[in-house]
Amino acid sequence: GVEEDISLDTFPPPIPETPALLPESLDYEAVENDVFRAEHYHHTIGRKFYGYTGLTVAKYVLTLLIGAVTGCLAFLMQSCVKYGMEVKLSGTEWIMSSFGLAWGFAAHASVSVALVLCAACLVQFWAPEAAGGGVTLVMAYLNGIYIPNLLSLRALVAKVVGTSCGLLASLAIGPEGPMVHIGAAVAAVMTTPFLTNSFANDLRMSSSPEFRKRAPPRWHSSRLLVNLLCDLDQREFISAGAGAGIAAAFGAPIGGVLFALEEASSYWSHKVSWRCFLAAAMAVFVLSTLNSSNDYTSTGMVSLRGLKAPSRTNWVIQLPFFFLMAALAGMVGAVFNILHGWLARLRAPKTNNVARLAEAVVICVVSVGLMFTLPVVFPSCRDTPEEWPVEELEKYGVSFLCPEGKYNEVATLFLAFPEDTIRLLLMTGEQKDGEFAEHFTRKSLCVHAFGYMLLSSLACGAAFPGGLFMPSIMLGSSFGGLVGACLIKWLPTWHIQPGIYSLIGATAVLGGVFRSSISLVVIVMEGTGGIEFVFTIIVAIAVSNWVASHIHHPGIYEGDLERDNRLGYLNQQAPRAFLSVTAEDIMTTPSVGFHPVEKASTVIQVLRSNRHNGFPVYDHDQQVLTESGDVVVRRGQLLGLILRSQLLVLLKHHAFVFQGGGENGNATPHEFHTEIREEESTGTGRTFSSGMGPAPVRRAISSTSMTSGINQVGSAFDKHPRDPPSARELSLDTEMRTFHHLWDVQSRHKLAHPDVLANFDPGQYPEQGPAMMDLTRFMNRPVMTVRKDCSASRVYTIFRALGLRHMCVVDTDHHPVGMITRLNLMHIPEDGNLH
Repeated sequence: GVEEDISLDTFPPPIPETPALLPESLDYEAVENDVFRAEHYHHTIGRKFYGYTGLTVAKYVLTLLIGAVTGCLAFLMQSCVKYGMEVKLSGTEWIMSSFGLAWGFAAHASVSVALVLCAACLVQFWAPEAAGGGVTLVMAYLNGIYIPNLLSLRALVAKVVGTSCGLLASLAIGPEGPMVHIGAAVAAVMTTPFLTNSFANDLRMSSSPEFRKRAPPRWHSSRLLVNLLCDLDQREFISAGAGAGIAAAFGAPIGGVLFALEEASSYWSHKVSWRCFLAAAMAVFVLSTLNSSNDYTSTGMVSLRGLKAPSRTNWVIQLPFFFLMAALAGMVGAVFNILHGWLARLRAPKTNNVARLAEAVVICVVSVGLMFTLPVVFPSCRDTPEEWPVEELEKYGVSFLCPEGKYNEVATLFLAFPEDTIRLLLMTGEQKDGEFAEHFTRKSLCVHAFGYMLLSSLACGAAFPGGLFMPSIMLGSSFGGLVGACLIKWLPTWHIQPGIYSLIGATAVLGGVFRSSISLVVIVMEGTGGIEFVFTIIVAIAVSNWVASHIHHPGIYEGDLERDNRLGYLNQQAPRAFLSVTAEDIMTTPSVGFHPVEKASTVIQVLRSNRHNGFPVYDHDQQVLTESGDVVVRRGQLLGLILRSQLLVLLKHHAFVFQGGGENGNATPHEFHTEIREEESTGTGRTFSSGMGPAPVRRAISSTSMTSGINQVGSAFDKHPRDPPSARELSLDTEMRTFHHLWDVQSRHKLAHPDVLANFDPGQYPEQGPAMMDLTRFMNRPVMTVRKDCSASRVYTIFRALGLRHMCVVDTDHHPVGMITRLNLMHIPEDGNLH
């Protein structure tokens, strides 16, 4: 007898935890098979809501919800960190005034170490993907690289809690980079688990025999939501989430969209830009609304507002100094990247838990120790002003053993809330009541600039979450304020405003570290809230990018991607070595594939023997006479591509067809095709034209030559490609498209494990002949192909631009000769020697 379908709860069977063989690619290319085309041909979704379909409205609602949740998380982190730092500093100062400096340091260091250990343990033992800023991994994911658990709920929680703990520990890190990861994770979590949990039962039930007896309206509603679970739509939501994260960090919705376009996403379209804009705008709106209810005037987590633009005359006179300031800050950014790369080689291995935790504790102790030592070595007490430039700064300043009514400049720069320090640095030099407003001396700014650069270099890359945007802004603001203060001393009559130089320094260091251009210009412009600074910002970005690229070529994100051997990130430009080679030189050959109707035993054997994800489907083999007189067998023309997950679904549901028990009961797939073609030529069967594929053929089948088991789908040979799909075919196709999300979206690499097929025995139908699998209705028809003599550089460009996972290489007669995947486009030596 024929066994029933294997339950989705037990298939695939439990697979042991094994590391993913990265780089594993995502399926950004939509599968367009006969079932998909026939369904859309026979049923057009009506526009029910003001000209929009239900699916479109659902996507808009989800996009707005992603932005709203991201804004709420940004407000939660900002409020907790600000309140926690106030409590921590007030407690430290009370202990120092009551028991002395040593006890104050011990208390501050103990709390900081506990917070860092909490963050490091979350990363090291619970969610390793939450380490660092996360921007590089989000970039890799949107580039088409599957990274297990990167956007899981666990990673989201660890990122939010770990970043907050790191900031409360007074580490030289920022929340802006993690906000990109948080926004992307919010998008993934909101569009996957809740939908999966709500509709998993319907999708499982759709595979049961009872489903086929019911009317399709309920199925149609779930088909709409199935589209939200594919990698293609997930990419759009994750891009929107990343843009919303950076927008909430700076209060810059347009800047968030441009950052997602310039840095995060490898694929862009009008639809993605509109979705990013909605999410970014909603995130900024929610955060600014919550801030206003909490007496904050900032629209983002970092505010650059409060700076007054110089007059046009002063701007023109000081323009050479602006260029010089941008060049010096660009050099600082390049040096920071060099130091970061050098320290990355010295860090503890990520698999050594004890060493990673010890490294985090040492960095924390060194950071706190330096923050307490420098104010003692370079003491500088200044009278606390009766009124700070901004109302929110009324509690600003750290006394640090200074007399009452005074604040220690160096201690304030290191220990105060970073956002307040940045705002005050940008306001340095403004005239107030006829007096020059100076909050920090040149010595204090110099100590802070060099000390903060060292601390941020140490913290970046350790086993806790944290970004580099805020440290870069802090470093540039301090360095720019130092240059501006020196110019005031040397040119007292030039109306120098150090805050302008702080703005140029912050922008230029950002450009030197990240090498972005347009997005940084807009982010800083929106952060300052004034269009009058736009040309100054453009000068800073352009000059710093040019200077930094000549000192250290890659930006910090590109450098991290190059150092991470797990990833196969494809840059915008193809390697120069690809200009002199062709697709034939880099392809994998021979490619493993199947006939349209293949023995189940052959499919299982192929799946067990290799880890490939895609397999070309080609027509019947051909016998070709060579010039030497030998007869060789050549594969037929390429018909399509079938994925591993699709084959597993067909095997899981025993979607087999059987050759009748005659003399050809054990016919091979080639003989099976031959018999069908003979029936067509003699007119013994019904004929249908496929009308699809690169080489249309007329196929027929005898009305008595096929028998089916209980789980038979029906052969595609007896169906016109535009015939309405059956409920069974729709069920199988839907499970194929949602297979990863309904099983385990974070462990799809386990599908290549040999134990996945441990429960399959293809030899269980002796009375009906060998079980055959008909792939015709489910294979992807419009598979991307290139000629074997196509330039490898063009192959690279097409592969990246379309977000492909597989590219078939064919000869002049459209016969498959090889396959190109991401692995074929990686690690090509610059000398072009591929051998």
